[in-house]
Amino acid sequence: MSNLITIQNLTVKYESFTALKAVDFSLSKGEFVAILGQNGSGKTTLIQTLLGLKEPTSGTITLQEGLRMGYLPQHYHNSDKNFPATVEEVVLSGALLGQKGYKRPKAEHRFFMEKHLEELEISHLKTRRIGTLSGGQQQRALLARALMTEPDVLIMDEPTSALDPSMRETFFELLTHLNHHHQVAILLITHDIGVASEYLKRVIYLDQKVLFDGTFEAFCENDELSPYVHTHLPHKEGK
Repeated sequence: MSNLITIQNLTVKYESFTALKAVDFSLSKGEFVAILGQNGSGKTTLIQTLLGLKEPTSGTITLQEGLRMGYLPQHYHNSDKNFPATVEEVVLSGALLGQKGYKRPKAEHRFFMEKHLEELEISHLKTRRIGTLSGGQQQRALLARALMTEPDVLIMDEPTSALDPSMRETFFELLTHLNHHHQVAILLITHDIGVASEYLKRVIYLDQKVLFDGTFEAFCENDELSPYVHTHLPHKEGK
């Protein structure tokens, strides 16, 4: 199986501080992977480098030719309830990223918007200002926006941090649907492994370098990482 993303010997520094050191891993079509690690372990730097927002100090990132990536942030950055953008406008903006010159949605963009809004069950919110939505509704709208590029890979940074427990489970079910039925590869940073564990196929644990890369079950059984497992998976204690 050809890799969508291949990272080899990736090192990223901020002046004298090394955020990532000799990181190696690859991502294949249809994988559902969680990037775990303590605060300051390099998780966000890895995502920023993948998205081209941070230059590697050394090493390589190889993307499959024609690879389309979608990105979902933690939350909508403009929390002003009176911000004039509607859900429709925010979602459509995802189709215009990277376009040069005058940007105007096409009929096909509106078709895909309607499809994603319906699939994520937020069609009824299309004309609402995004700042008036609940956290869960905003995340669905941002997910629809990320899907407008019809991505091969969906990259997320703590996408459930603002959601209550029941909405977190619903959100992961949506991601699983995309992963299973549309073969979208999922790569996410999360501390919410108590819920995510039901859906993960693979875990990568970072602490500047990759300390673990394997199944979630093997991760839980790793003695060296057991303090992290017990901290974030209290229901696993005693195993």
